[in-house]
Amino acid sequence: MLESWSKSEKINARKLFDRAREREYKVLMDERYDYRYSRLIYVFAQLAHAGYLSLEELEVLKEDKVDTIKRLVNGDRYE
Repeated sequence: MLESWSKSEKINARKLFDRAREREYKVLMDERYDYRYSRLIYVFAQLAHAGYLSLEELEVLKEDKVDTIKRLVNGDRYE
């Protein structure tokens, strides 16, 4: 029966669940936090769009980079 889990199944199910969650988290973090300089503008735009960085925090960068990030956050195409 699907609702009935033995003690060993519960233990193994937790291990499988945690393993998969850890793998997925690593993939998501690797994609989101790509520190290659050629990708940082896009990474910062994604983080700002998601609310993990504010546009004000990005003001420490040069104006052209901040402007590009703002355009990306607003959905404009990068040129």
